[in-house]
Amino acid sequence: AAVAVAPGPRTAEEPPSGTATYGRVAFHAFGRPGLHVLDSIMTILLLGILVAYECAIMSFLAPTPLSTGSAAGDAVLWTAVVIAPLTCVPDMGHLGKFSACGIAAVLATFVVIFWYGLVESGLGGFGM
Repeated sequence: AAVAVAPGPRTAEEPPSGTATYGRVAFHAFGRPGLHVLDSIMTILLLGILVAYECAIMSFLAPTPLSTGSAAGDAVLWTAVVIAPLTCVPDMGHLGKFSACGIAAVLATFVVIFWYGLVESGLGGFGM
C-alpha cells in the first residue's frame, strides 16, 4: 500500500519567474539582495558598453557624409535609427533568426579588413 506524504513547507525561496540562469545563481548564493546587485552591475556594464559603442560609431562616422556635423546629432540620429525598429518587436526572441546575419556581417567585416591590408601591404605585411 502506498502512503501519501503531504508536502512540507518549502525550505528555499525561489527566484522570481523569468530570472535568467546567472540571476538564479546570484539569488541562491546571496538571496534577493544579490539578485538586485547583479542586475545593477549588469545594467552599469551594458550602459558602459553602449557609451563606448556610441563613441566609436561617432568617431567612425565623423569624416563621412553620413554625419550630421554634430556629435550630439549623430548620437541621437543613429541611436534612433537602431532603437526605433527594435521597439516595434513584441518579442525579442523573434530576433534570434537574425543572429546568423550578424555573424555573416562580422565575417564580411573581417574579410574586408584582411583584403584592405593585403592590397595596401601585400604579402610582405605578414612578416614581422
